[in-house]
Amino acid sequence: MPKDTIRTRRHRARTEDEFIEGAKADREPGKKPGKAGRPAKHTETTKLKAFNLPLSMIRQIEEEAEELTAGNASALIMRILQDYFRKKK
Repeated sequence: MPKDTIRTRRHRARTEDEFIEGAKADREPGKKPGKAGRPAKHTETTKLKAFNLPLSMIRQIEEEAEELTAGNASALIMRILQDYFRKKK
């Protein structure tokens, strides 16, 4: 084989039963292992929303997040807003 030829990885051919099993709509999706150090995915869908805040307030949020949520400012803000809306009801 010449050196400039690129060899691709060959996939194992699936049997007919494996192919049909993979195409079934009612089969349960396999649970993928999470990456180490990453939080579990949200149970509710999320959307990124930007807010314009003064830099002093952002610093305060980041400092408080370091103490309460291991630096996760989003988790801190979620806690604050959940408390606010719970009290409002």
